[in-house]
Amino acid sequence: MRINFVIFGMNLTGGTRVVAEIINHLAERGHQMSVVTFGSPKDLRWIDLKAKVYYANRSLTQKIFGYLYRQAFGFQPWPEEETRQLIEFMPDCDINVATISYSGYAVNRSGKGVPFHYNMHYEPLVREEGYKKKIIEESYFLPTKKIVNSSWLAKQIKERVGRDVTGLVFPAIDHGIFYPRKEKPSTRRGRKIRIVSLAKYKWWKGLPDALKAIQIVRDRGYDIDFQTFGRIFDRNALPEEVRDIEFTFVGSRVNEQLAEFYSEADMLISASYFESFPLPPLEAMACGTPVVTTVYGTEDYAFDRKNALVVEPQKPEQMAEAIIELIGSESLYNQLREEGIKTAKSFTWEKAADRMEEIFKKAIEKNA
Repeated sequence: MRINFVIFGMNLTGGTRVVAEIINHLAERGHQMSVVTFGSPKDLRWIDLKAKVYYANRSLTQKIFGYLYRQAFGFQPWPEEETRQLIEFMPDCDINVATISYSGYAVNRSGKGVPFHYNMHYEPLVREEGYKKKIIEESYFLPTKKIVNSSWLAKQIKERVGRDVTGLVFPAIDHGIFYPRKEKPSTRRGRKIRIVSLAKYKWWKGLPDALKAIQIVRDRGYDIDFQTFGRIFDRNALPEEVRDIEFTFVGSRVNEQLAEFYSEADMLISASYFESFPLPPLEAMACGTPVVTTVYGTEDYAFDRKNALVVEPQKPEQMAEAIIELIGSESLYNQLREEGIKTAKSFTWEKAADRMEEIFKKAIEKNA
């Protein structure tokens, strides 16, 4: 099959990693893969992408015209300008896949291939009110076939859009990178406890709640070394009430560095208000690091008191209690460690490619 993906940017994020891994595994099966994106080849330094990449960047003349248009009329014709640009560079294909709400318009209007949208979040939930949010919401009503990455997202689309999804394709992790590297100390009582978390300051990621939970645990007498990771983080963007809570931001961690980071921690916490199959908790599980996470979007792999401790979002006291329980119970800690490793092993890129390939083949057969 000739399979094209439309991706606004290829810098490393959780979403681009998922799409890139699926592309590579489909390419290994002999499919002709292509990508239409904005940006430049340097954005792909983090992966050897097995696809022909079309860069739909505007020329200098187009950029000047766009600037003059904004000056004259006070707004940019967005996303129409980007949509036309993506369609212009889009190759002929059998399957055409949008990967973010904006790219859905280009896939739908291009007339090339069977139109799909691989949804990785219900994006209107994480946008402020306004013009852009309306454009995002409308994209979910386009006649593209919806593939989702989590059961939570399938439910959101059913309830909010009134549509059943075409298929469910879970993301995965690279088990050659994320695996148990060392045994955890036999006891956590009476010593410094290292807790880690992703630091991505978007309001729905819940980092302020994670910081509040850490402070509650410290106030109970526990010595906590809280370390966060991510690409870019501005401490001044935090609400003033949590800005002085002590933590260390270690910067970006990728692949082996990230796996080592997880392995050296006693636990990972995730305080997001809602996610759609977030990778950090699953990556930590694979490394043998127990997880405390919020519930929405992790239901496909995080099961309370079996392989993780699952709490309600926006309740730092509840998260703090879970952390304290995990510190104090060796049997629970070892259970979550062992069951987390087992759970993570079941999510492979081969399975993700199998499912995606199956969905695409059925769509082509139906359209024949």
